[in-house]
Amino acid sequence: MRTAITGVWSLIACIHISQGVITTSNESRYPSPRVVILGATGVGKSSLANVMVGRDKNYEGTNFRNGCFKVSTGLDSITKQTCADQGYWLGDASKQRFTIIDTPGFGDKLLEEEKTIENLVKTLRDQVKYVHVFIIAFKQTDNRMTNSLRSMISLFEKMFGKKFWDN
Repeated sequence: MRTAITGVWSLIACIHISQGVITTSNESRYPSPRVVILGATGVGKSSLANVMVGRDKNYEGTNFRNGCFKVSTGLDSITKQTCADQGYWLGDASKQRFTIIDTPGFGDKLLEEEKTIENLVKTLRDQVKYVHVFIIAFKQTDNRMTNSLRSMISLFEKMFGKKFWDN
């Protein structure tokens, strides 16, 4: 299913690299499927993104600006902007190429969070155009939904409508 909200096309799917995915004219820059990782600051979004494309989970992000894909053990947010990279599933060149989108964490400061959301929406709407999978990352030790995670999920439900939950 596809839903147009604020100029962003969304196809919500299972976390499964599969055939038959919608493609667009920007396919060479952002090969499908396109996966966005969301979550609070410090939950491991960049580490997960790195592992998904076959890099070390502690990758230093040397080829990227604004802290994209850089991993740190501190509590401060390292990723400052929404960034996309492409790679093969788990680094296996015999698998399909896909796009992984690293995002800044939610739950920092209100003003920064507004800039984060604005940058995220602008990047998805103007550059990526289609999203096939949203991964919501959280710490295994978090056995309760935090306010920042609840706010983030609520925001995305408002942006993409109830169909955000279909898969």
